[in-house]
Amino acid sequence: MQIIYTAHLHAQFEWMPHIFTQIRQLRESPSLLLDLGGVSSPENWVCQATENRAAYIILDAMGYHVAYADGLTTSAIIGLQPQVQVRLLDNSIFYRWTWREWSLNVGPTAPAPSVTWAIESSNYQPQAGRLVLEPRANHLGLLRVQWPDMTILKSSYIPFDLSTPPDPTITAAIEFVEREARFYEQKQRGDSPHES
Repeated sequence: MQIIYTAHLHAQFEWMPHIFTQIRQLRESPSLLLDLGGVSSPENWVCQATENRAAYIILDAMGYHVAYADGLTTSAIIGLQPQVQVRLLDNSIFYRWTWREWSLNVGPTAPAPSVTWAIESSNYQPQAGRLVLEPRANHLGLLRVQWPDMTILKSSYIPFDLSTPPDPTITAAIEFVEREARFYEQKQRGDSPHES
């Protein structure tokens, strides 16, 4: 089983089409793709206009299975979840990802076999069959693990390569989200969407 993960993308939307090309080149079956948080940014105007929803819509377009939605409130997660296939999690819930005969739980409260991100908790104890992923900014994390005991067979960090060709479908998805963010922003201000 392969696990590919990112973190701390901070709404670098211009990077995402290049990152997706890298992900496509690395992906094998079965492969779990997840984001460990920090995908949105309070300074980014698209995130501001969409209350951080835009970043998760792009992760959904990129085919992520799970995202730690630390940029959304619980009510925002509940509101957005029906609109996307990526499973949006906070620290209190977990998700069971399955692919054919493989299954893996994702999230801090998940029973083994599971994968999660680090959380601040005095009750948290490492357990057999549970992997806590360590994100590295500007890198893809890549793990090959033995299922179901979750023994790590290979672990590496691959720097983002922004010289890879951008994936045109992700570029188009970002352009769409930016247009929708402008429209929503104008609507909130009471402007006509056709005014410049």
